[in-house]
Amino acid sequence: MIQVKEKKMSLIMTYWFLPILFIIHDFEEIIMVPLWKQRHGQKLRKFKRPFFGAVTDGSIFAIGVLEEFIFLVVIATFCQITHSDLLYLVFLGAYSAHFLAHYLMCFRFKGYVPGVITATLELPLVIPMLLHYGRVVTSPGLFSLYLVLAVIFVFLNVIWLHGLMAKIQRVVESKIH
Repeated sequence: MIQVKEKKMSLIMTYWFLPILFIIHDFEEIIMVPLWKQRHGQKLRKFKRPFFGAVTDGSIFAIGVLEEFIFLVVIATFCQITHSDLLYLVFLGAYSAHFLAHYLMCFRFKGYVPGVITATLELPLVIPMLLHYGRVVTSPGLFSLYLVLAVIFVFLNVIWLHGLMAKIQRVVESKIH
């Protein structure tokens, strides 16, 4: 009788954990960004670039979150099918790097910025994931290149989304008023 040894992974080490972490993190942003912007509007106007773009409506913000979530589900599905630990590590690294943006925003704002709480709570979960998937890196140079490309892609996507969400919000507001 042939026995097949199953590869057991805890939930934290599956490809599906990144989309789960993302949506939990973005729930904080969806809920808190409109309230935070309303409460700190005067202070926020002093900054050249608005935090979280021009969007003030949580339901409009959720449209951007949905697009990013769908993208991460596609990445997770692809990684699951192809067993591409390297691709998963690259996007896990890009997601983790975005935590720095939240900390930098807090530093610039000198206070709470939506997303920083879940970024802080998720960091102890992400570190073991990075170490686990980091074992597949055979070429640090190639990994670094992929990571830079992923961060650039995600950054450009976020810029595009913030512009799109602002347009959607203007259309919605013009229909209401």
